[in-house]
Amino acid sequence: MVDPQSAVGKNISIVGYLAPRRGVALLYPSENDFAHDVVVNAISIDSKDAALLTDRWYQVVSVRGRFDVVVDPVEPWFGEIDSLSEVNAVGAMGREDPVVIYEKLPSRSGK
Repeated sequence: MVDPQSAVGKNISIVGYLAPRRGVALLYPSENDFAHDVVVNAISIDSKDAALLTDRWYQVVSVRGRFDVVVDPVEPWFGEIDSLSEVNAVGAMGREDPVVIYEKLPSRSGK
């Protein structure tokens, strides 16, 4: 995601949360992004490959296909994958709590 142009036209493998949004198949970085409708880091999946997504909706999946960048204000997602060669459900994963609380470490001054 740091340099998307370097992946344009190449086959990539990526893992994400698969869910539809207004008739578009999107691969979100996480289920949390889907739940909060954060699409700027999502990747759309070309509709002609949608048959490969059957029984994979609302799951974390591994996808392999050709990547392209999307620059369109109407489609605010990050990129698009077409020519899918693989869509596999990833093993069962528990939900991550989006809040992480760390134990406070003692200061270096000993206070």
